[in-house]
Amino acid sequence: MQKKEKDSRTSGRNLPTKFALTARALVGGYLLYVSYSLIDSVVHGEGTRRYLMGFFLAAYAVIGVLLLFFACRSLIYGRYVGGAADIDPEEENPEEEPAIDTEAGQTASSESTDVGKQE
Repeated sequence: MQKKEKDSRTSGRNLPTKFALTARALVGGYLLYVSYSLIDSVVHGEGTRRYLMGFFLAAYAVIGVLLLFFACRSLIYGRYVGGAADIDPEEENPEEEPAIDTEAGQTASSESTDVGKQE
């Protein structure tokens, strides 16, 4: 029994849908917007509140940039269900076509049956 080889593009994992990637990109953009709106609190804040808002500003900015980057990269390269990186089941397990002998014009499997009939 032959072991099925999987394509390295999918490597056995499920691909997200295009809608899920779009939602991730929108959430990443929203987190960047929230971090931008926190700048005023950091500049005009006092004491502990200033440092707390600075921490959330940095955290939201980093998470937003990462979400936006990875979601947009996956959308561009087609790493979603139905995209360019999605493999059809037919492509994953192609059926072997019989080899055609160009000189005789017959397939290899029909030649072996003809030889058996002649004996």
